[in-house]
Amino acid sequence: VNKLGIPIYNETVLFPFGGITPQRSNWISNDIKQGEETGPNDEPLPADYGHDARDLPDEWTNTFPVVISDPPYGERYSEDLYDVEYPKPSAHFKEATRVVEPGGWVVVLDQLVYNLDWAHPDHRVTREQVAAITTGPGMRARVVNVFRKPQGLGPFQDA
Repeated sequence: VNKLGIPIYNETVLFPFGGITPQRSNWISNDIKQGEETGPNDEPLPADYGHDARDLPDEWTNTFPVVISDPPYGERYSEDLYDVEYPKPSAHFKEATRVVEPGGWVVVLDQLVYNLDWAHPDHRVTREQVAAITTGPGMRARVVNVFRKPQGLGPFQDA
């Protein structure tokens, strides 16, 4: 992330699945389970917002310089660990591409390579990087998908 110049420490970052995101003044966490006693030690989940990552507020369109999404990895994780319906990748990726600002970054950590066709039709992105990572021996590999929303053509784009 640092090598690509993604400004996670000095710009506003939205975590759509961020129930236990570390507290930083510029990091905004959202989790459908906000306030429920599902956090560490069964404490209330300390998310800033409680929206469904598949249906974020309309007023968030083109708002965030960076969106970092770490969704549940499949139906089993969603149901067994989080007790929520599995959020299909195409649905939450579409929302992430809508709420990231022009010139902004969408980073998704998942078990698959995301399809560019899943982006919001009015908020397309370009693929900047794909990498596989693991947290150690015997652990499943995860895919880091990095996308960027183009800046746009400016005030004369409709001309």
